[in-house]
Amino acid sequence: MNKYLKKIQNLISKSGFILFFLRLPSRTIKNLFIKLSSLFWKIFLKECGDNVVIELGVRFENPKNVIIKNNVYIGSNSIFGTELDEGIIVLEDHVHIGRNCKIDHTGNIAISKNTLLSENVRILSHSHGYNPKNNPIGLNLKIGKNCWFGINSIISENVIDIEDYTILGTGSILTKSVLEKNTIFAGVPAKKIKNY
Repeated sequence: MNKYLKKIQNLISKSGFILFFLRLPSRTIKNLFIKLSSLFWKIFLKECGDNVVIELGVRFENPKNVIIKNNVYIGSNSIFGTELDEGIIVLEDHVHIGRNCKIDHTGNIAISKNTLLSENVRILSHSHGYNPKNNPIGLNLKIGKNCWFGINSIISENVIDIEDYTILGTGSILTKSVLEKNTIFAGVPAKKIKNY
């Protein structure tokens, strides 16, 4: 109960009484729909842990191949797509996926604990070789724990491993695996900036 009172106090202090009473119904309705969306997907996913938030507009093209652990947040309009039926994606505890992310799990993808994908991140896990009409080939990707990918960053299909504590700068395109922990990559194509 204390948590809800703090939220209400915070909302009143930010917007004042009049705006608070105007915003309260819309916030309440929005939160209700987010809870319904989370419950809806929980039915269809292969596995779904506790305290999972799946916002409105999220789409899983092959939900039976999606495993979500505890305390995961998935922002609105994110898409989990695949070109093959075999690709499995696993989101470990405390993974945060921002709005409008597109994750292709044609190959298997594992995203480890506490990793954050900012808005509009793209992850690719398949290749058609040099001919776009070729059948897709799934390529596996393992993302370590405590990684952070900036807004509009892209992880290409050539990447198969990203070590723990990797930071990828805003708008960067990662084209090769990151085999060293505690590194910052940025640029197009992304290059190592420094260790931290």
